[in-house]
Amino acid sequence: MEHGEALGWNSRPSASPCRRLRVAKPRSEVLGQAVCATAALDRDRSLAELERDCWPEPSADATRLVAAAHALRRRPIGELTVEDMRLLIGQDIGLPYLLPLAVEVLRENPMAEGHMYEGDLLSAVLTRDLSVWAEFPALVRELRGIVSKLTGLPPDLERKVDRFLVP
Repeated sequence: MEHGEALGWNSRPSASPCRRLRVAKPRSEVLGQAVCATAALDRDRSLAELERDCWPEPSADATRLVAAAHALRRRPIGELTVEDMRLLIGQDIGLPYLLPLAVEVLRENPMAEGHMYEGDLLSAVLTRDLSVWAEFPALVRELRGIVSKLTGLPPDLERKVDRFLVP
């Protein structure tokens, strides 16, 4: 799937539960409207509603990952599980809304686990492109504080933490 296709840039109306279809903004514009505090998030709204971008239904031959991502974008963000956030963040979907929620989870449990392995949410968060983090300086500071206290990490996660901590 092409990046623009995943974001619905070439989309047309479908039988989607979204209220209206809207052409997605380029990623840089969306990230420029970053949500900085989880308190400001309306957890009863879905990513599709928050981003005001309704993706068309995935094609019949879409992968399970694509189908899951599309479905999760229609679920209220307050109902997303650690696994749901890990999956969406790992695909760079809804980052302005999900990164603050993920850091909220990591604040309580840095090794929060979805369906992959202990610390998989942390891994997804740490491996986002550095340009994404420029929009979230307060989250970066908080996440650095969280990960700098972790010890005894698996080698792969330790490398990800080290790369994140390098200024």
